[in-house]
Amino acid sequence: MKNQNGFTLLETIICIFLTLVVLTCTMQLVSAQTLSIDTLKNSIIGENSVRYPLTVLEKQIKSSDIIYIASEKVYIRDMENRDYFNTYSLGGKMLYKNKHRGNLNSIGLGARSQFASDIINFSMGPVGEDGILVKIESELHGRTYYREKLIKARCPVYSID
Repeated sequence: MKNQNGFTLLETIICIFLTLVVLTCTMQLVSAQTLSIDTLKNSIIGENSVRYPLTVLEKQIKSSDIIYIASEKVYIRDMENRDYFNTYSLGGKMLYKNKHRGNLNSIGLGARSQFASDIINFSMGPVGEDGILVKIESELHGRTYYREKLIKARCPVYSID
């Protein structure tokens, strides 16, 4: 049967089987890569959830012309309005920035604003004469991210008791 056109049943079954094997392998590779990308993306977002607030606090501490320590709170000169001082406090899983007047009393309405979310632990306190130790811990997608940094102030740090 030299002039016969088409495929035999066996050839068709082998072709379908090989196509399924190739498609299955391709789908597994795509799935593994997608999972890897999602894990990497979540890790980057988690690291940024502690890195960004720490960077902003460092910039504010270093640009401040005076820092006060009172009642275990660190009062840092506000970068946007030099008439105010900022403190930071944790409420639930939200880190808040609190504005105070020069006499270290709250400005009242509008004094508290959201600074960072998904924060589970935060502390900021004096170390030595001119150091401020900042610790931030965040929880995101079931993982915990932690950073701490000793920031040297470029200004006088006064303790008020």
